[in-house]
Amino acid sequence: MNKSKTFTPIAVLLSATALSSAFPTFLAAQVAQECQQLEQGTYLTPGCEQPNLGKVVNLPAGANTEFDRGTVNNDAGFVLAIDGVPINADPRIEDRIRRTDIALADADIKVVYDGLGIEPRLDVLTVGGTQAHKAGDTVTFQSRMNYPAYVTRAELRIYSSKTRGAPRLIQTVPIAANGVASVTLPDGELFSVVHRVYDARGRFDETKALPLWAADDRGLVAGVEQGSDSTADRNIRVNGGAVTVSATNIAAGGRLLTLGEEVRPDANGALIIQRILPAGTHEVDVEVVGAARGAQYSREVEVKGSEWFYFGVADLTYSQNKNSATGVSSDRTTARLTYYVDGKTNNGYQVTSSLDTGEEEIDELFKRLDEKDPRSVLLRVNPSDGYPTYGDDSTVRDNTPTSGKFYLKVERDGNFALWGDYQSTLNGSAYLRNERTLYGAQAKYATQEATSGGDAKFEVEAYAAQPDQLVGRDVLRGTGGSVYFLKKQDLSVGTETITVEVRDAVTQRVISRERLFYGTDYSINYLQGVIVLNQPLSGTGSGRLIGTRPGGDTQVNLVVQYEFTPTTADVDGFSYGVRAQAWVTDDIRLGVTGMQDQTGTADQTSVGVDLRFKLGERSYIQLDYAETDGPGFGNSFSSTGGLIVDNNPAV
Repeated sequence: MNKSKTFTPIAVLLSATALSSAFPTFLAAQVAQECQQLEQGTYLTPGCEQPNLGKVVNLPAGANTEFDRGTVNNDAGFVLAIDGVPINADPRIEDRIRRTDIALADADIKVVYDGLGIEPRLDVLTVGGTQAHKAGDTVTFQSRMNYPAYVTRAELRIYSSKTRGAPRLIQTVPIAANGVASVTLPDGELFSVVHRVYDARGRFDETKALPLWAADDRGLVAGVEQGSDSTADRNIRVNGGAVTVSATNIAAGGRLLTLGEEVRPDANGALIIQRILPAGTHEVDVEVVGAARGAQYSREVEVKGSEWFYFGVADLTYSQNKNSATGVSSDRTTARLTYYVDGKTNNGYQVTSSLDTGEEEIDELFKRLDEKDPRSVLLRVNPSDGYPTYGDDSTVRDNTPTSGKFYLKVERDGNFALWGDYQSTLNGSAYLRNERTLYGAQAKYATQEATSGGDAKFEVEAYAAQPDQLVGRDVLRGTGGSVYFLKKQDLSVGTETITVEVRDAVTQRVISRERLFYGTDYSINYLQGVIVLNQPLSGTGSGRLIGTRPGGDTQVNLVVQYEFTPTTADVDGFSYGVRAQAWVTDDIRLGVTGMQDQTGTADQTSVGVDLRFKLGERSYIQLDYAETDGPGFGNSFSSTGGLIVDNNPAV
């Protein structure tokens, strides 16, 4: 590792240049004085007397080459830089880094750093098979995550339930990050496991519940990194940079020791490991063991605290049109400005922004930046429908989702302010919920201090938008099939919220609710309003939420909330909302919610207060009070999968 020292090089420069030219008389006199002292002592230095003693000797100073990087020949073993610019570098250090890169390439090993591509991943899997487990079985679990540097402790939480709707915690087992732990299942049935990790502030991330009563068919292999992620709740703040080590052609029986862990290759001799490291300089050691070509390498990687990616384009067009018949000419000047920026500052702010003004007159260039772009309707066509296959597993992600010309998001420690497309999720009140996808402004703030349950002591979220669409809500009884038709068409992309509700057949009380996720559980045609589930949905029964087991005393409904553009009227108005909540103690929470929709056809004002008493990890008592003024949005019900619809209009 290179070590740097702080000193003042100006003094060295003065002594190296000024003494050789500005003070030649002083140098000659100093030499004569030293020789005279030696002659008067007990010994005499031969040859001290010089024939030109006392004469002034002028020596040419020459050019100052101290800052000429091209002529520096430093072999002192350090690198000196001022404001990040190398001034005096030891070529041996640069050569050593270069030799390491060449050696890694020859060994088919890559060390890659990405300061902006941070994607925390957390998962848990069973080791030694995918069979179902029951009470008395000993199960070995492996922790899998790519940010252990931010985790202080981890645990496995074993749950059991007689039904799949209300699991209870029966055992907690500590486990090392990316380590393994064996657990003997106690008395119970329908076991599941949740992997939870904590940071130094007590905040935690945890995975979705992994059922143990059924085989794990995800195809994951213990000890082999596969980039899987099953995070259900994320609260730990992760920053820094991602360091990825990959290798190919690892000989049979070989393993890779790097980033403090041991990684095994797959059947093809390939492996990959990624870890998110905090800002600073890190020595990445790579060692191949257990193979004929065992070798050891060391590569220094600097994780920057501040890093930026940006580009911009500015177009200016001048045109002149002259009428040859009348001789009258007209001038026109238009411009277009586009940019994209994504970066982070040293103090932890993440900034993402984009702008595309379109071709406009110069005096109109920055007007209407807050308005929606009518061309955004083209986004409702699924990109995968435009070309049948791309030949690889590449994915496309919009990092600046916006229906207008401008997008901006400034974020730090989970708190943010943005302008663009977003989904407002004002939850907490049992009577007032908001799951709308809007275009406008949104902000959220939460304290870093958390309760013992991992919730922020205080948080507030607010939004304001001018929507161009209305809200639709369809309740579709399960038919035993997979295809369901919505009442409306021409849906706004990404605005759907789909859940499966299990209700008591007599009282209609909601017994359980499970949210479905796009791609994993369903696909949707936004233009036609058609939903295709990946598995059929039964209309009755008390078994799995998605299955084909009729019978029982419950009803299963597919509840779909979405937004659509009306065809007979324009939506002209605003939508506002705010939710604030505070934990008075670790067990008492007070919340306030307020929402207002001014859409002309469905004006609505809602306010509510809620008080929650937490009795346990999954048990609580909540008192709610709410008032509404206005008809709100209507809903529809269908027992035939959407073929025949019973409308329930707003009243």
